[in-house]
Amino acid sequence: WLFLSLFLFRYIRLVGTIISYMLSKPIPLPVAPQYTPRDVSVIIPTVDPSSPALLESIISILATHPHSIIISTVGSSNLSQLQLLYSRLLYTDTRIVTCSVPTASKRAQIVQGLKHVTTRITALCDDHVFWPSTFLPHMLAPFENRRIGAVGPTRRVRRSTRRPRSSLQGIFNYLACIHIARRNVELLATNAIDGGVYCLPGSTIVIRSTIVQDADFLAKFLNEYITLPFTKGKIGPLDVDDDCFTTRYLVRHGWQVAMQSGEQATLETTLGEYPKYLAQCLRWARTYWRTTPRSLFCAETRRLQLWSWYAIHLYFFLQFGLLYDGALLFFFWSWRHSSAGMFGLAFFMLVGRLVKLVPYHVARPCDIVCIPAAIAFAYMHSAIKLFALGTFRDIGWSGRRLE
Repeated sequence: WLFLSLFLFRYIRLVGTIISYMLSKPIPLPVAPQYTPRDVSVIIPTVDPSSPALLESIISILATHPHSIIISTVGSSNLSQLQLLYSRLLYTDTRIVTCSVPTASKRAQIVQGLKHVTTRITALCDDHVFWPSTFLPHMLAPFENRRIGAVGPTRRVRRSTRRPRSSLQGIFNYLACIHIARRNVELLATNAIDGGVYCLPGSTIVIRSTIVQDADFLAKFLNEYITLPFTKGKIGPLDVDDDCFTTRYLVRHGWQVAMQSGEQATLETTLGEYPKYLAQCLRWARTYWRTTPRSLFCAETRRLQLWSWYAIHLYFFLQFGLLYDGALLFFFWSWRHSSAGMFGLAFFMLVGRLVKLVPYHVARPCDIVCIPAAIAFAYMHSAIKLFALGTFRDIGWSGRRLE
């Protein structure tokens, strides 16, 4: 029974995810759209105005013709640098606004940017994402449904060609590529089944301005604390986990969220630089430990998104690849004592671990040689996740330069 329970708990989820992903489709463009790119203001918080990635990001966003781009930075020096660098872009039909806050805080920078938003839709955007020119019309399509409060895109990590695939940098860039590819599958699948997502992709969240400009949202956004279990202590206010906060806020206030897919709504981002990527993985794992318990005990999630409650939030607590796989093999051997069966089960588990990566490797077959690294890192991530459990009180921006 232990083997069957563990086996079914994992693979019902996997089968449901794959079937739902295969059946999911992009939300089509309306014939007469209620929203156009001119209804969108884009907020980009940054701590590095001179970054080439930021300039490339802004140029790609300008190609989608939003109403405004609001760049929110830190300190008067960075603000002056921004104003000088982007004064040459003022000839465009998009209004470019620069603003700043005294100290580095992504949430405070977003709130400062929101003061300049006058449009019905706001896009919260990282400073290293690159939109296709078709991005905004497709991201606005789900808002034809008045119950949709926010929309997330599918993403793709830019595959670095500066290093050989066999190099350390090449391998970690590949690991970032497949991490995002796997997340695409999971987000599209759960959203197609019951409208749930673990967390809208923080790279870009397109959301109704009335939500993020509401006084209740702003107060809670800037003053989020976590109560520590079995104590009266708190940690916070949080600056990290802003995307998770926004997702939970939407669910708790009765809004639906949508994931848009298709090449026209797929943004590109940079990720996977060694050793920075390890610090990012640790930060994400800490986020999961801080966020998942709150989502697990959220009444709206259990009532409205039961599949997501099981497949995302409940499953998280058993998602330790090395321990889970070891337990499956141990309990199977205790039950059957069959060497052939053990090899068959191990092969099945290997296929199950790789099946979500099929879309990525179909698009980039040359990366198939890197699959052993993917398997090894999946088991290594169990150690990262355990370490994150012991250090989840660390609410710093691991992997991000804030100076």
